[in-house]
Amino acid sequence: MGVYNGYIYAIGIGTWVPNMPLARIIRSPSGDEGTWEDVSGIISTATNPRGLVTYKGNLYITASLPGTAPAGAGIGLVYRCDPSTPDLWVQVSDPGFGNFDNAEIAYLTEFNGYLYASTVNYNTGFEVWKTNGKPRPDGKYTWKRIIKDGFGDTYNQWGMTMTPFMNHLYIGTAAGAGMVLKNGVPVGRRAFDLIRLNKNDQAKLLVGAYQPDDPPEGWPAQRVPLSRWAAGFGNPYNDYVWHMCVHEGWLYLATYDETSHVLLMAQAALAGGLNPVGALPPPIQQLRQGLDEMDASRYTPQQRNAVIALKSALDSRDVSAAGLSIAQMLDLFGGADLWKSLNGVHWFPVTVNGFDNHLNFGFRRLVSVHEPGLRGLVIGTANAFTGHPEGGCEILLGTNPYTIGSDR
Repeated sequence: MGVYNGYIYAIGIGTWVPNMPLARIIRSPSGDEGTWEDVSGIISTATNPRGLVTYKGNLYITASLPGTAPAGAGIGLVYRCDPSTPDLWVQVSDPGFGNFDNAEIAYLTEFNGYLYASTVNYNTGFEVWKTNGKPRPDGKYTWKRIIKDGFGDTYNQWGMTMTPFMNHLYIGTAAGAGMVLKNGVPVGRRAFDLIRLNKNDQAKLLVGAYQPDDPPEGWPAQRVPLSRWAAGFGNPYNDYVWHMCVHEGWLYLATYDETSHVLLMAQAALAGGLNPVGALPPPIQQLRQGLDEMDASRYTPQQRNAVIALKSALDSRDVSAAGLSIAQMLDLFGGADLWKSLNGVHWFPVTVNGFDNHLNFGFRRLVSVHEPGLRGLVIGTANAFTGHPEGGCEILLGTNPYTIGSDR
């Protein structure tokens, strides 16, 4: 949602599985019932609308032409709102910026006087493009590519979110539900990286994999992130940087974290017992592999000990000990993460367990609010466990940037 020229705008999409795009853009002068009008125009024939950002006095949105990529995406486009035309929106980018592997444009933001766009690319990795908004003779804008090849790892398929902070543009990556797809087939998992650009479009890796899974030719096979934090802040199930926000001088980073899903599936598989020999059940195999991939060196002693204890219990096929360790891991690691930084290099965890609710697997949106009677960081959660006492979406409010995480 967003506000532009006296209207509240909302964008939405139908179901992804089965795919029914039904992209819609509606607006209202007040938000009241009966005041909303459909202004989808040409977007109604597209899918996966995103963006909704104001740049140089105009409203922009992204969408994809229908195709065979996940969620029905085909190729991404940027549109500018133009109510004077019958279609209500005009296309201001070439399809995929000329790269037909750019199936979607995940995010738009303004930085340093330019409009930046990040893409979804399942073949060669996400890209970032920018424009100064000056039209070509055909009415489309000239765009320049700033990042390509998933910044050195084609497994970095989504440029999920971008946020300006202290003269830099921060870019958080993702792989869809943690799964890396090549030609529609899962080939591996990937936790997120965090990258930043300066005003000269020079990029640095802040948080990320020391060894890229699939570095293209010309990219390094080993890297050292500036923060020294591995991908996903050391957790292989931290799939997305789902959103970022600047609040009271801090940059906040919110994640989609599959740890609770993996632990809950393993917990269910434990009910069937563990054979003393032979292969572990698939959900427990996945969990055991993930524990080996965790970079626990910078965790708290309690967190490190919990990882070690669960490894030991699974390796010894001790069902009772494994059950207790999984319950402890849910308390310590289940649920989404929220991290904060004053400089983009040194990061502090606000919560790594969904604010003590492991069913809050994602923090979908962060909003810094400064209104009469309400001042703080508002967080909207993703929590699909309806029917559970702690299930369903939560709206959280932090009122002090130095203590956010201690109040809900």
